[in-house]
Amino acid sequence: MRRNSEPMNDFNDKTETRHANHHRKLTTTAFVVALAFVARTASAEGEKLRVLATTTDLRELAKEVGGDDVVVTCLTKGPEDPHFIDARPSL
Repeated sequence: MRRNSEPMNDFNDKTETRHANHHRKLTTTAFVVALAFVARTASAEGEKLRVLATTTDLRELAKEVGGDDVVVTCLTKGPEDPHFIDARPSL
């Protein structure tokens, strides 16, 4: 049983999760729209657009959206967690 002094964590957790999911969808949509716009501009000039992705998921998304008009480089490889990547000069 919840005491009056305890916060309603279950409600807050669900709300935060919904906000995080919504934010993730908006960020991904903005990324795809921006990539499509820039790729169209770059292809009109005859050069390939260079894209730097932070995760392998975004790398694949950029490749699918940009097609032959982009060259994609990714900071992480395979199943690496981007939160635990050590900064190094090659990045």
